[in-house]
Amino acid sequence: MTDLETTAGSGQGAISIDRDSRIVIVGDVRAPLDREQLRLAGEHMLKVFAGNLDRDVVIDLHQAHYLDVATLTVLIGIARRCSAAGHQLVLDGASEELAQLLAVTRIDQVIGRYGGRVQRRPAA
Repeated sequence: MTDLETTAGSGQGAISIDRDSRIVIVGDVRAPLDREQLRLAGEHMLKVFAGNLDRDVVIDLHQAHYLDVATLTVLIGIARRCSAAGHQLVLDGASEELAQLLAVTRIDQVIGRYGGRVQRRPAA
C-alpha cells in the first residue's frame, strides 16, 4: 500500500492507495493538505500506470464521511485527466449523503461528462 495518510487541517481524513490500486478515502476530507494528497494520489495513479493502466481509476468512498467543495473540484480534475488518458474515474461506495452532495452540486454530471461515474453504497 502506498501510504498518503495526512493528519493536517481537520485531522479527520486519510487518503491512501491500496494493493488493488484504488484510492481510498477515510473520514472527512476538508483540509488543504487532504485535498493536495488526493490530487497527488490521482496524479500518482495516472503516472505509475501511464501506458499500462488497464482499468479505471477508482476512488473508494465506503469510509468517507465528508468531501468539501474544493475536494470536489479536485475530483473533477482527476476525472478530466483520466478521460484524457482514455480511462474513467469511478467514485465507488458513495453513501446516500455523499451521493446527494454530488447530485446537488452536479459534480456527478460533470464527472459523467468525462466518462466517469458514481456508484452508491449498497443499502444496509
